[in-house]
Amino acid sequence: MFTLTTRSFFIYSFALVLFLFHALAEAGLVRGGGRGTYSDSSNTDFVLVANDQINDLGLREGYTAVEVNGFNSGLDALLATPSFCDIEFFDFQDLQDAINFGGFVEEPCYYQVYENDPTIDFLGFGRGLFQLASNVEITWTLSRAGETPIVLAGAASDISGENVSYIGPMPTELFAGEYLVDLTVEFFSGPNMEFFRASGDSTDDVGCDEVAPGDVQCYMREFSPSDTLRFDSAFSERLVVLPGSAPINEPAMWGLLGLGLLLLRRSTTK
Repeated sequence: MFTLTTRSFFIYSFALVLFLFHALAEAGLVRGGGRGTYSDSSNTDFVLVANDQINDLGLREGYTAVEVNGFNSGLDALLATPSFCDIEFFDFQDLQDAINFGGFVEEPCYYQVYENDPTIDFLGFGRGLFQLASNVEITWTLSRAGETPIVLAGAASDISGENVSYIGPMPTELFAGEYLVDLTVEFFSGPNMEFFRASGDSTDDVGCDEVAPGDVQCYMREFSPSDTLRFDSAFSERLVVLPGSAPINEPAMWGLLGLGLLLLRRSTTK
């Protein structure tokens, strides 16, 4: 029968402390000043509609949408970092002024992890994310020159509002060095719905045609249909993988050491 001696209890307690040291290591998002983008007044609209809102010519006049997303076409539809890594400029002169006076930062946010971190996590941002699509495929790609890209996809990714998150085990093929992080989100309408995307500046241009004798149908002229809708991150973000393990912050370190000493004291007083 196995007997827990003072020596073995100390060994297991110490191992537990080391394990907790390792588990507390986290990936970090290094934040800077913001990335500049140019915004214009041309709106891009995306709608998801049921098939009964479609006629022979396209999206019918007076349609009712299942879900709608719209944003200025000059804005970034998808980012591989959170929204605060992006700054909106409302005309070209504002953008130029920001560049000239140092407000435009090429690398406002980047990811930093350690080789031995147990998990890796990312947080992206999108302006055209659909919650009610039939299906969605989210793909994070980590790449660097001369190597096979590392693709992270599946159940570890999630969409909540305008956020796209990923958390999963640290890839074993991710070594110390620098990588590029790209994000792709593709929505599928399903058999009973369809995506429509505005193809011009006006989204209220109605056209009417007689598709058969006595059958006049009106439709939204500026919208075009698709079974899928895909967004790719506007920028490839930077991922820095550092060798070794992340240092533990001092309060956590002392707390864990105190736990280990407490366990040791209890084992020696029995």
